[in-house]
Amino acid sequence: MAISPTTRALWNTHLFNTVAVILMILTGIIVLTLTVSSYPGNVDSTGTLTNGGTARFLAGMLMLLLLPGYRKEPLILVLLGILNTGVFLNDPTVVAVGLTVWMIRAKNRADWIVAGCGFAAILFNGIVHFISIGDLQNGSDIELYSITQPMITVTSIGLPLVIAFVIRSHRRVDEATLHVKESQDTLSEERTRQEEREDLAREVHDTLASRLSSIALLAGTMDSPDAERLRQGTVHAMDDLRGLLSSLRREGKQTVPTQEATYNNLKDIQDAIADAESLGLRVSPCTIVVDSYANAPFEIRKGVHRITKEMLANALRHSDDRLAMLTIEGGPGTGIQISTANHYSDAVTYGVGAGKGMVGMKERAHLLGGTSDVEYSEGRFSMKIWIPWPSKANQEGKIL
Repeated sequence: MAISPTTRALWNTHLFNTVAVILMILTGIIVLTLTVSSYPGNVDSTGTLTNGGTARFLAGMLMLLLLPGYRKEPLILVLLGILNTGVFLNDPTVVAVGLTVWMIRAKNRADWIVAGCGFAAILFNGIVHFISIGDLQNGSDIELYSITQPMITVTSIGLPLVIAFVIRSHRRVDEATLHVKESQDTLSEERTRQEEREDLAREVHDTLASRLSSIALLAGTMDSPDAERLRQGTVHAMDDLRGLLSSLRREGKQTVPTQEATYNNLKDIQDAIADAESLGLRVSPCTIVVDSYANAPFEIRKGVHRITKEMLANALRHSDDRLAMLTIEGGPGTGIQISTANHYSDAVTYGVGAGKGMVGMKERAHLLGGTSDVEYSEGRFSMKIWIPWPSKANQEGKIL
């Protein structure tokens, strides 16, 4: 039976961990033997372990049995290792292994304080053992342990530091590489989207602009008020189309001068009403009372203008008597409410796409944080849209 790559990788990981633990335990036994034998209170004149030495050796062996859990519980190894090394003066193998994993995963100051305590215990252990070597009775032991004990101390401090530093550096490089790759992918996606926007803008311009230009030229050859209104409406439509394509090419963002030059005051709304009336719609009664409209945020002025135009266009398409009521009122703090009403008849034929304009008005209002309400009652259609307009004090509070 074939072994899957995932299973093989899992087995390799388990095998590596097992071999690593075995090597650490064997190394720990050697270091434990040297550490216990180098302390005068642990051996007698014949080189035999005393009761205290035997107890320390057994305690050290029990500590080595904790090494299989060095990945899962490094803090336990560090804390018990500090006790074993700094208090009972046993070998520093367990605390060194625990410190290696602990420093690799360290994230804050408290983690590094714990690591510092571990290194302090190892250094204290090494100093005590090195000073006590001179009290040994065998001269050859003194010469041997004068070499091995500093080596154990330096290795127990230096090896965890080097391993942790190398692994943390590799992880930083991997994270930086991943961040660069993500940035490149994001840039590539943005470039692709920009190309798609430009292609779409080009296609729309090549199709709609040419047809609108033809209509405007044809209307210009006719000598009648209706033809002139058609020509003006076509010119305005081309202006709107150019603004839309410019916005599309700039990722939907227009320059400040273009924004401020359009929807600047209530005259724009009055012009929209005049355009609708020139096409045959009577807007009566018409009430527009908005306080400080010119100081409203651009998005609110744009929303009011677009919604008003679509309301009038909706009444022009669907009212049976070409009569519509319009009310626009509000101000800072209270918001702006746009209301319209007109009569309709079931006999009025709705063209293709009927209802999409109403959906667009609702979505525009909701995007601005407003609400919409539509009602059909006994042949009368009414729609109310409210757009929030925070007061100046509230706006400053949010900025602060």
